[in-house]
Amino acid sequence: MSFALDATWQDVVLPADLAGQVLATHGDVKLDGTTEQFAVKGALALGPPDRLSNMQVDLAGTPQQIDLHALKVVQKQGGLDMSGTIGLQKPMSWKLDAVAKHFDPGAILAGWNGALDFTLATDGKLTPQGPVATLKLDKVSGTLRQRSLAGSKADLVITPDNMLQGTLLLVAGNSRIHAVGKRGARTEADVTLDVASLGDWLPNASGKLQGEFTLKGNGPKLAVAGHLQGSGLSADARRIDALQLNASIPDIAQPGGDLSLTLNGVHASGLDFDSVSLQGHGNAASHHLQLRAIGKPLGATKTWNRKMLTSTGASSASASGT
Repeated sequence: MSFALDATWQDVVLPADLAGQVLATHGDVKLDGTTEQFAVKGALALGPPDRLSNMQVDLAGTPQQIDLHALKVVQKQGGLDMSGTIGLQKPMSWKLDAVAKHFDPGAILAGWNGALDFTLATDGKLTPQGPVATLKLDKVSGTLRQRSLAGSKADLVITPDNMLQGTLLLVAGNSRIHAVGKRGARTEADVTLDVASLGDWLPNASGKLQGEFTLKGNGPKLAVAGHLQGSGLSADARRIDALQLNASIPDIAQPGGDLSLTLNGVHASGLDFDSVSLQGHGNAASHHLQLRAIGKPLGATKTWNRKMLTSTGASSASASGT
């Protein structure tokens, strides 16, 4: 069975309430082939009416694999080039390369204006045991939402047993996310968050976050320990005046360890709480969890306890609340 489709459109406008900003588009894209082998080629333009991005696509596919020969975005000041392959058979796989030169995502995505330079290379596959992948981000410069991204880089290897090998540094304005993982047969990684403002990462957000976490063990049975502090956190109409998190989880694949989360000054969905706290401790055989919220006019305390009674898995559970 063969097919041929030629899609042509002119003077199409997407309203702001649908796309976040007014987008104009025109194009001509051809799809032809069979169910066993097909190709897509064409050109289109998309963007605000005064700064359209011109795009060219050239790909071929089979039920086993898609070959992206080229995906090119051309803008007035620069653009983006991508190519690679995507394997569709189990295990699913990919190999993608991208190069950006003064690329402006905001010409397509509302609120994400910028001028980005970077090179990105990644390959991997999804095995039954977990992902096996590499990712390299290099030559990053320019701005996104008026924040400098200079200094961002990544050189990572991911395996089912060692889920973070190499280094990752993400920079946005005055904020940093840094991760370092040792190479070897098991995960040994440190993650540091130094977020001067959530607004460096997300539109309509503010507040400071700082924390450190360690990850150890063979995935997915990782031990995670660390702390996180935040202040003046807000996103749209939601606000948290202060946040404190301490965690020591010996195996994230099953309940256990110690967890303490305290939120002060919580304001969301028309509800106001002076404080909200979550405390948990124990192991897979016996654990205790308590949630407490103090506010006006609402306030509540809820406690859960669970304990294994026999080696066959029988258990007892109790819950109380006010």
